[in-house]
Amino acid sequence: MRTGLVASPVPTELGLVNFREPALGLANLLVRCDKDLGGFSTADLSVVESDSTSNHAFGRFKGDLSLDLPADRPDIIRLGYAMFRTKDIEPKLFGLASSEYWNWEPYNQMVLRVRGDRRKYFINVQAESAYPTDLYQHRLFLKTPGQWEEVTVPLGNFILTNGGIIQQQQAMELSQVKSVGIGLIDRQYGPYQLDIDWIKVVTGDGPLKPAKPTKPSSADLTPGKRLSIDD
Repeated sequence: MRTGLVASPVPTELGLVNFREPALGLANLLVRCDKDLGGFSTADLSVVESDSTSNHAFGRFKGDLSLDLPADRPDIIRLGYAMFRTKDIEPKLFGLASSEYWNWEPYNQMVLRVRGDRRKYFINVQAESAYPTDLYQHRLFLKTPGQWEEVTVPLGNFILTNGGIIQQQQAMELSQVKSVGIGLIDRQYGPYQLDIDWIKVVTGDGPLKPAKPTKPSSADLTPGKRLSIDD
């Protein structure tokens, strides 16, 4: 019998975005909006070093959402989005691996420390799936707009979508997660601002009891239905 072996500790959390750590902050994120397709929305992500409520740096995602369509693009019939996400993870095996992933198998919850307005944001997670445009999405429910708060979302509550359309549901491939981000698609004109301290996945203690129902019933997860901001 072998002796003297010490089991590796089971990780209890994994940082994904953290504006207090340069490696997980602004340099690790991409920003996109419908302006890339000829639309008129704007999006900016910057670092705020501190303010009256925080003595440390945090990220600020802000801009103006427009639903207007470009006159010279008759092929585009719907616009009005802004988002940011983590960059693709660099391969580590001398460039031989086509992609790298996070392994979220040890975790069952996502936790975000954010300060938002009254706009309706979605959390977006991309994991390995049949189609590269698949996204797992969940509303970012904010209870105290204008104040910092921690939002917890069970990983099992994310909904599989593609192009905003609900797909036949299947469990997220937690061992092959590609990116995480936040988007605004509430179909409302006007300015928005969301401050982000950090985003991480954790191993939660005890049963998961969301403060409010955060996933539609199975009857509402009809494939082909557009994901609603009320879901």
